[in-house]
Amino acid sequence: MRNLKNQRGVTGIGWLIILGLIAFFVALGLKIYPIYWENYNIKYSLSSLEKTQGISRMSRTQIRNLLLRKLDINNIRNIKKRNIKVNKRNGAAIIRVDYTVKVPLVGPLSLLAEFHEKVEAVN
Repeated sequence: MRNLKNQRGVTGIGWLIILGLIAFFVALGLKIYPIYWENYNIKYSLSSLEKTQGISRMSRTQIRNLLLRKLDINNIRNIKKRNIKVNKRNGAAIIRVDYTVKVPLVGPLSLLAEFHEKVEAVN
């Protein structure tokens, strides 16, 4: 009976482990969040490009430059011209953005995220 009374709660080492795990996941979240926020802005730029009047009559270079301007306004820096592919098929413009982002975590450990976004504009 006496041992059960002395063994209540979490020890100091237990609290340190719990707080360490919480700190690790918060730090990981702070590293990952900007990647997904940037991807959200890319999706938003693509959807606004899809709604642009006369997009299917524009040339591939014009569409690419228009998208790059929209991304520049949203302060997107990971997308280059080589990441944007524009194809035209059956009166529609198909715009693909494929890119990867590498984020250093700790020492030699990095996080690599691959994104593939696609939109088909018929306007």
